[in-house]
Amino acid sequence: MSVMTLQWDDGSAESAWWPASDMSAPGLVVVHEWWGLSDSIRAVSERFHAAGFSVLAVDLYAGEVTDDANVALQLASKMNTLTSVKIIEAAAAELRKQGSRAVGVTGFCLGGAMTLAAACHCPSASAFVPFYGLPLSKYVDWSKTLGPILGHYAEHDRIVDLNRVRAAAETVNASGGNFELHVYDANHAFMRADDAAVFNVDAATLAWERTVSFLRRQLFEGRLSQ
Repeated sequence: MSVMTLQWDDGSAESAWWPASDMSAPGLVVVHEWWGLSDSIRAVSERFHAAGFSVLAVDLYAGEVTDDANVALQLASKMNTLTSVKIIEAAAAELRKQGSRAVGVTGFCLGGAMTLAAACHCPSASAFVPFYGLPLSKYVDWSKTLGPILGHYAEHDRIVDLNRVRAAAETVNASGGNFELHVYDANHAFMRADDAAVFNVDAATLAWERTVSFLRRQLFEGRLSQ
């Protein structure tokens, strides 16, 4: 892993980079939870790298990381969604510059919400995998998504409104897009392996398998057809 500084028109941000040995391998932007770019997200990024992706894990908090929910709420509240989308687009564009012919975006919790925002604003990416997150409606136009979406959500989530997620998926699909929605018998943050209070091994295993299969299909096969 190395550190990469991303640049865009009015700013810069550091990200963690796991380059693939084959620089033309598909790229993946990973977006952190409301805790920041934590060890947990770095571990997930390493798993994606081991699966064959060139990975950039973006930092939307300018280096701040916490395990205190009150601090996390403050960080998430002061984060600017439009700036975050610029960071994600800069990361996807950088992965393409480094050689990736196709790039996806995935994220968890807050990062899941930003992944869906990216699906409406980041043309350098072409596939999107949000985990249990949903952005405010003013940041998305579900009729103008930029690639297929694979969404993973929790039946017992007390943070994300599943009715809004289902409505979003229906609107995307009715508009000619592709939003494949999966709902698991689990709680919010069921992928977080280092948190026994929420981790659900069955849901996490299935969601991981579906994610890797989806990204391989959309990015690896898409690369071979180019």
